[in-house]
Amino acid sequence: MKTRIGARLANVAKVDNHDASLADKIDIRRRVMEAVGGRVFDGYAGAGVMWGAVWSKAPGGYEGCDERYFPDERECFVCDCVRLMRNIDLAPFSIFDFDSYGSPWDNVVVLAARRKVRKGERVGVVLTEGSGLKLKFGALPNSLAALAGMTARLSGVSRGGKEIAARAINAMARRMNCRIEKTWRAERAQGSAMLYYGVVLVGQ
Repeated sequence: MKTRIGARLANVAKVDNHDASLADKIDIRRRVMEAVGGRVFDGYAGAGVMWGAVWSKAPGGYEGCDERYFPDERECFVCDCVRLMRNIDLAPFSIFDFDSYGSPWDNVVVLAARRKVRKGERVGVVLTEGSGLKLKFGALPNSLAALAGMTARLSGVSRGGKEIAARAINAMARRMNCRIEKTWRAERAQGSAMLYYGVVLVGQ
């Protein structure tokens, strides 16, 4: 499969200074926070590992979301994240963290439709892309397929995960009328072929 991707994602800075995925995820978030600052929306907050390691230090504050309730000091919505994003004002948030169990692209579609970015404004997006198992069987999540400009059922895409994710990230930037200023990527090649991205967007 040969396609062209944007220069920023063709030259993505791979985060390879740690062996463990957890360390990579923390590293990417720290880089995004240093580049963007502002308030964080953590769409799949879980038990608060990323909050404790990174987001508790966000200069603009933090709000999380999870379908489970955790009795701790964080400010969190307890509900479905995609539904929540369709109904709240996303403008106060400068960083969006989508670390779902599977694919983050439903969230990305809503974000791109509803978060208006001013000229020169920076927005950070952190993604955990877990569609690797679907790709092995020739399928794409519908939102990922729509963003990447592909059909949801394909053959021979099992090794094209990074290329497809790059297409989708470029489409996200276009829909938000932004350019991609910085990107970082880490990956776990074995098993589920997880990909971890940090992206800094700048409004045009």
